[in-house]
Amino acid sequence: MTIETRITKIGLPVLRQETYDSFMAQVKDIGTYEDQIKFLEELFKQISERDSLYALFIQGASNLYPQRIRDMACGDLILGYELLRMEGDLPLLDKEKFERRYNATMNRSLAILNVGHNMGIIERDNPVFARFIKESSVHYGDKPKMMEITSDLSSGYMFLADNVKRG
Repeated sequence: MTIETRITKIGLPVLRQETYDSFMAQVKDIGTYEDQIKFLEELFKQISERDSLYALFIQGASNLYPQRIRDMACGDLILGYELLRMEGDLPLLDKEKFERRYNATMNRSLAILNVGHNMGIIERDNPVFARFIKESSVHYGDKPKMMEITSDLSSGYMFLADNVKRG
């Protein structure tokens, strides 16, 4: 039996609790750190093939983190995209729209503004995805890094929302 994709008010697939729980359990069951990296690299390769601009966002954002947490940030950004993709088709990013949001996202002084604006929208639009963002951020330890990953994950969502074809 195929489950029909539900779409949020701003046009992205609704992340269902079952999908979230199942996928996160699958990820946690991956054996070694090396196996986890291989898994994430394969997902990243698929993202790159689907949408090179989104892959550029993942690389650019994760490169802003200190080396000790860079893999974790990159992994969270990959997982966020994959969770949404599992629920339905995602829009491809438009270069012009991408550049505006990318420049704002990479400006860390705007991270708090991004979080405040984006999270309110996401919490109303896709509550399970908002929960993924919040749960991801707690692993970063200090508030500035928690704020940055929350900003990056919520910006990733908004990158996609910016590119939804509206009828």
